[in-house]
Amino acid sequence: MPPFLLFANVSGFYGYLLPFDLALSTSTLVELVAWIAVLHAGPLGEDSLDRARAEV
Repeated sequence: MPPFLLFANVSGFYGYLLPFDLALSTSTLVELVAWIAVLHAGPLGEDSLDRARAEV
């Protein structure tokens, strides 16, 4: 039994959907926080974003 089923009372299709949904929503929240941080940082945030892109 997958560990998340111990805390969530789901069965069938929702047992497969729940981990995917949690991963997707968590990554979306992280990206939104990063996007908001860049917006509030102004030019300094854009410079650090450009440096991060150059390193990749």
